[in-house]
Parts: sequence; structure tokens; C-alpha cells
Amino acid sequence: PRLVLADWLDENGQPERAELIRVQIRRECSPDQANDHDLERREYKLRSEQQASLLSLLGPEERARYSLTVERGFPHSLSVSRTAFSEPRLLRALPGLRELWLMDCTLTPDVVNEIGRFAHLGVVRLYRVPFSADWLDCLASLPAWACIGIE
Repeated sequence: PRLVLADWLDENGQPERAELIRVQIRRECSPDQANDHDLERREYKLRSEQQASLLSLLGPEERARYSLTVERGFPHSLSVSRTAFSEPRLLRALPGLRELWLMDCTLTPDVVNEIGRFAHLGVVRLYRVPFSADWLDCLASLPAWACIGIE
């Protein structure tokens, strides 16, 4: 299915994202390609460009507090630290996100509601994040396999 998506992305004006999907799949599925340094450099460049594009919704100062990983061309994990996480627009731009890590952040009910809408989110970790027990209802719609950790 990912390669079909890569073809569709090529046909619809997103060739770099399509190439990233193909490169990551090739490196993952072929032991010979996994150690190909040219392919590794190309993946790093494409991945960095996609991460920058996705994080471009944020201002430069905000961007330093966010870290995004991309796997097979899709956002996989978002880490946010030391910020007031009050604007859910970045979350809306990452619909396939699998993991969310929040450290030393403050949340708003809007953001918690947005987190609860993720159909594929499997991990939510909150470290030193003030959290209201009322918000657990917002997270109840996460998939049954989702692991929620609050420390």
C-alpha cells in the first residue's frame, strides 16, 4: 500500500515525499540496501526536508521545542518539550501520527480533545505535564491498544 501511495504522490505533485517512502522501504526491506551510504544520505536529506516542511507551521522559536520522526514517508513520533502546547494545528497536520511525547508542557482542553481524535495513536506519554482528570474522557476514544502514560 505504501508504494501505491508513493505512485499517487508522484502523480499529484509530491515527488520528494514519494521518493522518501520508496527509499525508506528499500532500506528497510533489503539488507544489501540498508548499508548503502548514498541511499542513507538521500534518505536523511528527504526526511529532513519533510520534517522541516511539517514543522513549518510553527515559528522558529517554537520549532526548537518540537522533534518529529518520519517512517516510510509518514509522521511517526512527535516530541514536544518546555512549551505551552495550546494550538492543535500541528496535530491536525499529522493525521497518521503513532506516538506523542510531551515533556514539561502545559496543555489546553482543545489540544487534549485533538489528541483524543487520533485513530492510529498508540503511545501518549506525558512527563511533568499538569493534567486534569476530566481530560481522561477526551482520551477515551483513542484505540484500545493505545498506551497512555502520565508521570
